[in-house]
Amino acid sequence: MKTMMKTFERFSRIVGNGVAKYNPHLSFKTVCRMLKVSPTALDEVLLDELGMTGDQIIAASRKL
Repeated sequence: MKTMMKTFERFSRIVGNGVAKYNPHLSFKTVCRMLKVSPTALDEVLLDELGMTGDQIIAASRKL
């Protein structure tokens, strides 16, 4: 779980830095490939921690 939390932190930095916002072609699956993690596994953590899926988080970041 420690490794998944590090992945969660890295995902948060990608979204927080605006990478997803300013790159409309960047999808959640692409981010997962960059982080070398299963989208399903990361989605579980995101749902537990934030109540949203990775796709929902990326879509929301683009609206800000």
